[in-house]
Amino acid sequence: MTMPALRVLHFTDLGEEYDRLAVVRQFVQEHQQDLDAVFFTGDFLEGDPLHETATGTAIAKKYSQFVDTDEFKAVYQEFKSFITRHTHTGTFDPAALTPEDKKELEQLQVKQNTIIKSIIDDRKTEVTREFTTIVRESYRQLANEFKPLADTVPVYAVSGNHDLTIAYEDLGKVVTFIETVPKATIKGKSGLEFLVKGDINVIEIPPFFADYGVQTALGEYFVNYYSGYSAEEINAEIDQLGDLEGRILPPNGKPTPEQEAEQQRVSTAKQHLRELGGEIRAYQREQETRLGDPQEVDIYLTHRLPHFNEAHAYSHPQGTCGDITARYSQHAKAVHGGHFHEGQIGKQDLTKLLHQEKSLEVLQKTEVVDSVRVPVYLLNADEPWEINPGTGYFTVTEYDDHKEVERVIMYEFVYQ
Repeated sequence: MTMPALRVLHFTDLGEEYDRLAVVRQFVQEHQQDLDAVFFTGDFLEGDPLHETATGTAIAKKYSQFVDTDEFKAVYQEFKSFITRHTHTGTFDPAALTPEDKKELEQLQVKQNTIIKSIIDDRKTEVTREFTTIVRESYRQLANEFKPLADTVPVYAVSGNHDLTIAYEDLGKVVTFIETVPKATIKGKSGLEFLVKGDINVIEIPPFFADYGVQTALGEYFVNYYSGYSAEEINAEIDQLGDLEGRILPPNGKPTPEQEAEQQRVSTAKQHLRELGGEIRAYQREQETRLGDPQEVDIYLTHRLPHFNEAHAYSHPQGTCGDITARYSQHAKAVHGGHFHEGQIGKQDLTKLLHQEKSLEVLQKTEVVDSVRVPVYLLNADEPWEINPGTGYFTVTEYDDHKEVERVIMYEFVYQ
């Protein structure tokens, strides 16, 4: 096999689990002569209080000092228990909740916010100072942990929905955040240059970030959650509500109180969507100015891949993929992303694909990688190169002289 024009390691969704980063650092150190760059596609932080090293846990502990009442402690435990109960394979997905579960979550959020609102409002300056200090310290630690990696090969990243723009301060001095620059150029060892662009394409606010106190203290540092919306889908939903609105009130006669209430609900929903559409379009105009020509790109980085909804049978009522990601990634030779911890290759769930390995005829073909004979999977000819290694693996992607993906090598995280 000829020498690849570009060789890039990709991992994602660290969530402050530093053992995985240690594995990547060791691998890069041992293979630095063969690697040109590292891609990281979002969620440096864990915003929810799911494990001991999570920023969400540190904020929750500080939070408890501010709202140290029996009433708040009880509802916080209910909230934490709910998140844990509905977290699967390391991911909490609000869109996957049943209507009953969503109602329970909403009730918990209302109950919690009612208790803490007056406390937070009274101590807003102090709360903001303490929470931002925690976040800054988390990103300083991440900067220190990533620096040995970045000193070996350049690291290019995008933020995820658990990240905050405070990342651009200390961590931004170590890694290049692709969503903050028009483009980046990576030169492979062959001398061929690859143009990299990207955006974040996020829509889901982590449950703990939706808390009134966290929003009050950290809201100005939230990433842009409009980035994952589609203006076209918003407009379609507005049209549907308009059709519904026209059928609620009777053409003749006085409407019932129930009809009037429903008409008001639909009218309010339409107005909300119009305002949301305005915010989305404003964001998209900014990104179009930053990114320039949509066809001038070789590799695209984003948090959610364009076809993640097909790979994971996932849908969201107001955005399966952000318009910017859809438009600017379509001309890239490959798109690297994250978000779903199960991983994705092409339009397939990576975890499910690997679990099916024994029944795949493709496994009759093998290659030797790092002195180990491994099975080879072939991507369907009509599938795009969309790569998300998930949290169980990291990948090394090799590009040829035509800037096409030649192969993607999967490495499983193993700890000693």
